[in-house]
Amino acid sequence: MGVGIALGVLAPSVALASRQSVRYPALDQINYCALLFGILVYGIAGAGNIRQMGRIGLKAIIYFEIVTRRL
Repeated sequence: MGVGIALGVLAPSVALASRQSVRYPALDQINYCALLFGILVYGIAGAGNIRQMGRIGLKAIIYFEIVTRRL
């Protein structure tokens, strides 16, 4: 992030030509997918029964949908 700010201040034409703002949302969504996967794996590993796994999975999906919703 610091490199992007410095590049924007020192060489704005280079910063605009690099089009990093187009790539960032894809990387952002990859992070959310990894978070969802981690939540599900943790929930399945720690669950004592099927009902508890379902609740954790539902919470993870709801969280994922809220966090990745584009306004």
